[in-house]
Amino acid sequence: MVTSSGLERSLREIGVREGGVLVAHASLASLGYVVCGAGAVLTALRRALGPEGTLLMPSFTGEFTDPSCWVDPPLPPSMWHEVRDGMPLFDPDRSLPRLMGQLGLTVLMDPGSARSDHPLCSWTALGPRAEELVADHDLRDPFGPRSPIGRAREADAQVLLLGVDQRRNSAILHAHVCSDVPQVRRNKGAFLAEVEGGRQWITPLRFGECMDGYGKLEDDLVSAGLVRVERIGDCDCRLMELGPLAEAVQHMIRNRPQLVFCERPNCRQCRV
Repeated sequence: MVTSSGLERSLREIGVREGGVLVAHASLASLGYVVCGAGAVLTALRRALGPEGTLLMPSFTGEFTDPSCWVDPPLPPSMWHEVRDGMPLFDPDRSLPRLMGQLGLTVLMDPGSARSDHPLCSWTALGPRAEELVADHDLRDPFGPRSPIGRAREADAQVLLLGVDQRRNSAILHAHVCSDVPQVRRNKGAFLAEVEGGRQWITPLRFGECMDGYGKLEDDLVSAGLVRVERIGDCDCRLMELGPLAEAVQHMIRNRPQLVFCERPNCRQCRV
């Protein structure tokens, strides 16, 4: 059984910095039985961060992509035009995140939260630096320097993986994109956005999609002292400093891009 006060103690013990910026990815189911669920976890995170700390979480909406790029499952070409015409525009106040978990949804629903306006890769922040982190999200470089994760890096943020592994770590995705290897510069489709009051399909300048290979970096990152792993509840939790982690991962990927390839030899997302 996990309580909010017990989780707060554990977060402090693992090294969550009071007054800092924390990028969090979480799976409540992995924690075990949490008394009062997502609300209790959010309370623990906010208390560990203190009144000057800011929490940043993904609120991605992947369904706003061009249907010709859908692969799981693929959409028949005969339906592409119909789906494109009927697709609504992203609304940061109403468009719900997809597959982001209960904690991310709880943060999004908090009346004090602020959300970036990227139709595909929005982030939601809660705390005194929230507006600063989510402002002016770069449409064409959604994980680059002018994204919430890029600004979190500038703010010396930490990254917490609460019950999930490196395959869900957007800090590695940010580093992958910033490494600027051919895999992230490949045209991987467009997404629908509102530009100057009209509908427009935007193709990112660089983008990473497949994260299944990121788990292979774990041992090297732990050996280098960049990841602290502790048991909280029923799961392993990981804490990292975003800047040093991203620098190390960028160096690794630039020298050996295949390090982050998944195990599927024909994966169109992580191979050129």
